Parts: sequence; C-alpha cells; structure tokens
Amino acid sequence: MRKFPVLFAFVFAAVALAGCGSSGGSSGNGGGTIPETASFAPAGSAYFVSLDTDVTSEQWHKASVLLKRFPSSDKLVKSFTDELGKSGITWENDLRPALGPEVGLAGLGVDGDFVLFTKSPQPDKLETLLRKPPEPAVTKQLDGWVLAAQKASTLTAFAKAREAGTLGDTSAFKDGIAGVQTDGLALAYVPGSTINTGATKVAQGQPLSSAQVTKALGTVQSLAASASAEDNGVRFDVRGSVDKAPSSSTFEPSLDETLPAKPLLFVDLYGLGKTVRKALDAYQQQDPNFAQQRSQVEKALGLTLNEDVFPVLDNESAVGVYGASSGGSLPVTIDVAVKADEAKATKLMERVGALLELGGSGKAATVNVNGLHATELTFTGQGISVLWAVIDGKLLISTSRAGLAALHDGSGKLADDTAYTDALSAADVPSKVSLLLYSDLQTAVPFVIQAGGSSVDAETRANLKPLRSVVASATQDGDSYVLSGFVGIG
Repeated sequence: MRKFPVLFAFVFAAVALAGCGSSGGSSGNGGGTIPETASFAPAGSAYFVSLDTDVTSEQWHKASVLLKRFPSSDKLVKSFTDELGKSGITWENDLRPALGPEVGLAGLGVDGDFVLFTKSPQPDKLETLLRKPPEPAVTKQLDGWVLAAQKASTLTAFAKAREAGTLGDTSAFKDGIAGVQTDGLALAYVPGSTINTGATKVAQGQPLSSAQVTKALGTVQSLAASASAEDNGVRFDVRGSVDKAPSSSTFEPSLDETLPAKPLLFVDLYGLGKTVRKALDAYQQQDPNFAQQRSQVEKALGLTLNEDVFPVLDNESAVGVYGASSGGSLPVTIDVAVKADEAKATKLMERVGALLELGGSGKAATVNVNGLHATELTFTGQGISVLWAVIDGKLLISTSRAGLAALHDGSGKLADDTAYTDALSAADVPSKVSLLLYSDLQTAVPFVIQAGGSSVDAETRANLKPLRSVVASATQDGDSYVLSGFVGIG
C-alpha cells in the first residue's frame, strides 16, 4: 500500500505531458478563487495540496510549451505511460477520461495518514483503476468525489472530520492563501497548528526552545505556497502569516550597481547587523553564561559587536559569487559590498588585519589595485587572500584582485545586465524588498557542469540548457512575510 500515491504522481505528470497537444482554454480556478478541492477538504486538515489536472486549461497549455523546451520531454512522456502500463492502464483510454479537473490531498495529522480526492466524471472507473494491483488503494465515493487512502479507517476519519466544516469555508484558509496565486498549477496550505507542533518537536534538545523562537519571531498562523506556469518560466509564491510579526526593514536594492554581472549567486539584504543582534539576544536569554563569554571574547579581540561590528552591517549588504577562480584553494571569486560609515568600516577591517598578524595566522599589506588603495589580508598556509577597500561610502571586499577591480570599475555591472533586469520584471519584484536573491543560470549551470566533469552526461547537459535564471524577493505585508520568485526557462 505504500506505493499507491506514486500513481497520483504519475497522473499529475502525465496530465502535464498530455497537455502538449492542448491549444489552451480556461485558466483553471480563476484568479483569487478558492479551489473546489478546498471546499471539500476537512476544516481541520493538517495540510492541504491542490493540483490543477484540467488538460484544457491555460496553465497546462503554458506548462506544455515550457516542457517542450527540454530535449527529453518525449522520453519523459514515454516513461510515465510505460509506468502506467505496468498496471494495465493507458492514459488516453483509462486515466484521462476518469480524472477530475482538480486533485486534492489532505492530511489528518502531523504524523497521520492522508487522503487523495477528485471529482471524477467517471467515478466507478477511477475507483477500479485505483484498486488495481500490485499496490491497490482503498477507495470510496462521497458527495460525488472519489477518495483514496492506504486504510479504510483513514477514509472514515476523513468523512467524520468533514462534519465539522470544510477548509475552504474557514477564515484562516482564506486569509492564508490571499497572497498567493490560486489559479496556478499547484496550491499548498499548512495551518499554524501543524507548523507549531512540528516546531516544538524539532526544538526538543536544541539551544533555543520553540517558545523563545516564537517570542522573537511571532506565532505562525499559516503557510501557503503556489506554483504557476508563465510564458517564459514558472512563478512561485510562499506566504507565511504570523501573529505579532516583527517588522522587517525594506529597502530599494542598489548594490546591483556595484556588483558585477553574471553571478552564480547574488544576495542583497538590509539590516544584517540588526538580525544577528536579535538572534544573539535570544540565545543569551537561553544561556545566561553567554553574555559573560561574549564579553571576554570581545575584550580579548579589542572590539565589540554592538559598537564595532553590527553598525557596519546595519545598512544594505550584498554578496556575489562568480565563476572565476580566486587562486589558491578557492574555485570561485566572492565579492562583497556594504554601505557603511567609512570610518567605522575602516576601523573594523584594520582591526581584523591586526588580529590576523597578532595571532600569526597571516599578514596585512597595502596594495594598489588598478589605482584603488586597498589592503590585502593573506592567510598563512592557505593560499587564500582577501582584499578590501573603503570608498564612496562602501566597504568593498573580494577574494581576488580582479574581483576588487570589478567592484570598483564603473562598467559591466549587474544592474545593466538585460538577463538580470528581465528576470526582475518577470518575477514582478517590487521596488522595495527585505531580501533579493538572483542566479544567472546560463552562467551557473555551465560552471557546475564543468566542475562535475565527465560525471555529467550529455543528456543532462542538454536538459539543463533551457534554464535561464532564478530570482526571488522577500517582502512583508502586514503580519505576513511573502517570498515570490521566478525560474526562467527559454
């Protein structure tokens, strides 16, 4: 019985592949509407997933167009149809006619069983298909829906739970999914009770209790996520609703005008010092000895986190990872740019260099990098050096001279790269964010493949080639945190 859910995985994939011949149609659930599956799932579901399985929908038409851009799509179709054939099932004659426009999945507890359900146009036929060996499911029909589970008791519990109401009628569900697309390929929802129960289990034996994490970050009310097909990629949204959510700082990203183009990974954020400060304060409440230990370390180093380190990190900071080797044992170049008070940044970095020399771990030397006055920190026996300079209100750090020169140079910036700006546009990145992530996959994928060498076969290389970029941004909407992103496929 453990493998029966795999059949539904094949159904989902087969529908996506079968949509290759679709000419489009309605867009499934319609923007902002509640999926019909949510109006059938129990109000007390521990988790819920809804899949659009309407092959005539616009979503599956777009998905099929994207799928065709991968060379092995036909091979994938054949693998799924062959798998169905092992149970004596065909897509065209059996599964497609019996599959409903939506498939739902609802869990009955954090560690409990789940139920799959769909409103089938041919319920008797679908039940017959699901009961086929070698891994037959237990099924039943309820109010026009076909249900499947591993045990008959699970179906009984599901039907009993529905007597208390359905998920789609609850305000918690409606509020939770308000910030994500409900008319896409997939929608998932987890209530706060499930999340908090899981967090309590994870926190057992950890330095911070779940209560302390809740005090610092607020109480999670729900988590919702969605995925939808667009003309040139797949969009995803994740929304976490939090009671008494602490306010997060937003900013207009500008360090993409400093970091070079074509990064393997680019991260831009604001208020890192404030975030780390909060985390340390929370840990200090758990361990009273931590404050004394921290004070002793700061005294030995001759600097304090609150006065010397955090203020340098309280503004915008960005990190870029690039495929050019830094020399030594680093196969990549890492560039960092931080908007900071020049005097504080210089004092901090000079103190780091002094500590390096005092500890016998390396040395600091003044160098000239393309006319830029900089300092090079060399680590003894590591073959690694870090260069830094403070200029124009920014602390610039790189693991290579070429990297530092690129940070200071006025050309070839990420903000001027059309691949980057197109990705931001496709993802609808707002002007102000709490966090921005980006990867140029046209650069990153070949780099990873080269690092993998002969272990990456030609077919895999070809199927990775259509990937263009991935971008994600985090924002805060009242008591909700939202992470939205886009994976470009071309």
